[in-house]
Amino acid sequence: MSTALADAPERTPQRQPRRRRFLIGVVTALVLVLAFLAWSWRTSPDTFGGYGNKIGAPLDVGRPLHAGITWESLDIEPHTVTLHNASARIVRNTADAEVSFSLCRAEKEPIGTASGRLERWCSEVLPIDDIEMTLNAEPRDSVLMTIRPTKPGVVRVRGADLTYTDGWQRGAEHIGSLVVVRAR
Repeated sequence: MSTALADAPERTPQRQPRRRRFLIGVVTALVLVLAFLAWSWRTSPDTFGGYGNKIGAPLDVGRPLHAGITWESLDIEPHTVTLHNASARIVRNTADAEVSFSLCRAEKEPIGTASGRLERWCSEVLPIDDIEMTLNAEPRDSVLMTIRPTKPGVVRVRGADLTYTDGWQRGAEHIGSLVVVRAR
């Protein structure tokens, strides 16, 4: 007869695996939440301060209206961002208007709204295609939305989605103003 079984200590049920699984679940959930928050922050830049204001103007067919859709903010330190592209949020376009975007480098104040040739206000006019823009520094850079109606009608644009990189953040921000043009 063997005494090994009789001498062995009595085993108690272990709760450690259940506790361990719970801790692993909590840590995994925490890591996923933090990863989601980091991804959300990285892909949701808010450098330009969003969407607001309303601009309205009558305009002759073929004549361009330039509207500044970015403006300087005292809350932002001077630095550079990279603009990738912009797309207009067109609500109505019975004037078959062409809408385009450009970067205006100005020696003076940025443009609010203007009509005619951009060279009157901008020392350089550059397409928005992976271009660097300086914020709160000289020269004064601003993004312009140009609306050029091709026939009589109405154009309503609710700003634009500007895709850009600012440090670690890269994404699109809805910026600009509600622009209403009545082409005649």
